[in-house]
Amino acid sequence: MLFSTRFCSCGAGQFGRWILLASAALSLTAGAVGCREAVQDEAQCSPQMEYCAEPSGPAVSGVLETRPGPVETGSAATARSVADTAASVAAGARGEGAAHRFAAAHVVEALPFGDVAADPLVPADPPVLECHTICTPYCKGKVCGSDGCGGSCGTCGEGQTCKNGKCVCRPSCQGKKCGPDGCGGFCGSCAKGKVCQEGKCVCVPDCSGKECGSNGCGGRCGTCAKGRACVANQCICKPNCKGKVCGSDGCGGSCGACPGAHDVCQSGKCVCIPRCGGKVCGPDGCAGSCGTCVGAQEVCVDGQCVCVPDCIGKVCGPDGCGGSCGTCSGNQEQCDGGQCICIPYCFEKECGPDGCGGSCGDCELDEECDNSQCREVGENGDCEDILLCAVECTVYQQCIDDCYDISSIMGQDAYDAMVECANTTCAAFPDASAAKHLCLVQFCPGPWSECLGGWGDRDCLWILQCLPGCAGNRPCQWNCIFSGTEDAQELYWKAQVCVSNNCSYCGNDPACIQPCAEMYCAKEILTCEACIPTCPTCQ
Repeated sequence: MLFSTRFCSCGAGQFGRWILLASAALSLTAGAVGCREAVQDEAQCSPQMEYCAEPSGPAVSGVLETRPGPVETGSAATARSVADTAASVAAGARGEGAAHRFAAAHVVEALPFGDVAADPLVPADPPVLECHTICTPYCKGKVCGSDGCGGSCGTCGEGQTCKNGKCVCRPSCQGKKCGPDGCGGFCGSCAKGKVCQEGKCVCVPDCSGKECGSNGCGGRCGTCAKGRACVANQCICKPNCKGKVCGSDGCGGSCGACPGAHDVCQSGKCVCIPRCGGKVCGPDGCAGSCGTCVGAQEVCVDGQCVCVPDCIGKVCGPDGCGGSCGTCSGNQEQCDGGQCICIPYCFEKECGPDGCGGSCGDCELDEECDNSQCREVGENGDCEDILLCAVECTVYQQCIDDCYDISSIMGQDAYDAMVECANTTCAAFPDASAAKHLCLVQFCPGPWSECLGGWGDRDCLWILQCLPGCAGNRPCQWNCIFSGTEDAQELYWKAQVCVSNNCSYCGNDPACIQPCAEMYCAKEILTCEACIPTCPTCQ
């Protein structure tokens, strides 16, 4: 390596040129060898100069210059001396002892320059002194950093850096986005919802008070069970009415109600259930039928086939429903086409009505028609005889007719009047019943008393006392009754009606009738026993 160094010499007008071959091992640093002023003695060195020394060689135009090329023998020796001197100067610049520096500076005086004096390049005058600059390290108030002379005032510990000669903490944020920098500061801060973990901003899941929904970090706080939905981070029941028109929505509510009275909800659908319980006809409630009536006169009423009687224009005969449109009242009437047609009857009759408003014949003037036979006037019995005859009849209607036929005209007339009143006023009561006779006494007293030939004079108690003596003779028993006054007969029949209504289960058994009558009809019997015809309270 070649170096070029300039020296500014203070010699008065004497300059020379040196050719110096410097060793590659020689290192010249700034401040050790450079452009310097040449002085005559050390007193002329500036205060920054540590020492003065002879120049390394003669001043040749004030320049020391090295360049490649062959060197002459004499010049080579000179070059080696200069190199050694320069090395000594450099050593002094690095801070070696003053004695060494001075020794190095004066080495050139002892070197044998040989034929230097004969060398026309070497000046004849003695060399002048040269000021060499030496850097003084400055570390006042410093614990680190440069000392101003290429050295150091000290080094900082691990994790520190030198700033203005002071060791200060070196922030460490490499690979960090947050957290402490190791020097009391921070490498950065995290956004809301994130925390710093190992220098990284990490999202912190927040599921406080949440059953479901986002945790704020891309995850979930939970999932809702089937049939539940996440609303405001809470799992609530999710009504499900998909495909339904009725029934439960799964959350305690309803998907709707079925409108029909017979509709029931099945699997969310309104299904009409036919209801024909106990019905044989009519609608089933679901646009169907529970059945149809087959009878010509049947109609459906409340689910039942009811036959509607057809009696339009009829007074008798069947009504088409197992009933009757009426019966013909005349003994000789027959129903023909719904009408009662009277059939005249005059068999073995000489006179009298033919039963149809006509006559079977007329009697002579001194005769009367009695039982369809012409007889003299007053020949047979009266109305009472008809009654007494009728009570012994076993074949009731025919027997009564026979009793009627053998009676006198007057008796028949009285009997007919009594029967007519009985068939109109007392038609509601069965024939020969106690109620029928009570009705005759109460509401047909005129025709009844005329048929009997007038009221008797006996009281009700007498009737009761008379009856046991008849020993089952029915005409005798009726004579006992017919002997009573109007009031007595009424009281008697009242008592009989009471016994009939309450003791019918006894039949004709006296052993049953007696205690039954005493239990249920004591009032009526006692009234009958205590009253006399003139008693005002006998009602």
